[in-house]
Amino acid sequence: SQLRSRSLPQQYGERFASALAEALWSAWRGDFSTVVAIASIAGSASLRSRAERALCSALEALGQAVLGEVSLSRRQARYALALASLHGPSPHSPLDTRYQRIARTVAAAACVIVGDTTRGRRALTAKGFRGDADMQSLFRVVDSGRWEAAPPRIRGYARAIAEVRQGVASSLAASPLTPSEIAVLQLLADGKSAPEIARSLGRSVYTVRAHTRAIIEKFNAHGRFEAISRARRAGYLR
Repeated sequence: SQLRSRSLPQQYGERFASALAEALWSAWRGDFSTVVAIASIAGSASLRSRAERALCSALEALGQAVLGEVSLSRRQARYALALASLHGPSPHSPLDTRYQRIARTVAAAACVIVGDTTRGRRALTAKGFRGDADMQSLFRVVDSGRWEAAPPRIRGYARAIAEVRQGVASSLAASPLTPSEIAVLQLLADGKSAPEIARSLGRSVYTVRAHTRAIIEKFNAHGRFEAISRARRAGYLR
């Protein structure tokens, strides 16, 4: 609101802040195509710092997740984590330090949302992040969806993560699992193989494999393990 209430001077820092505000506003409205476009353009502009590019990539990863582009989302999230690495070059300014930490947290959230759970949660256990209450609060939105509980200074990002979380859950709900698929999913989550599941359910191995393929497709996953992870977040598994 402050950025929109007055004409912006040409200082590049404020122009970048304006782009971030527009991307977050688009996320709150559920317009994730615009989020991806803004993040892509802002991140590719000349003179962007490493931290700024990391934050743009993290926001792009969020947008791609809810648009169903799982591979692109995973790639952008990993790129953002690499740019925001605590072992990389030191940020040039306090603002860059803030961008770096938000980028790492948002990218970690995107990882978890698309099923790259281990990588996402590990990114927030680094020594420099374990004591950061703001970033830990922001990341908790992935599990709780309660963006209102985040501190005001990061609530905009929390709300964006919550919108993506809800959008992904809604897309999964649009293709609900059948009772047979749920039964197969539960046994897959227990570590059973296709022949073992077939014996347990009294079905053929071919039927079990067909159900497994359907489960993976409905969760827009790249394999059974990613499908299980997404199913657990969607509430199919406890």
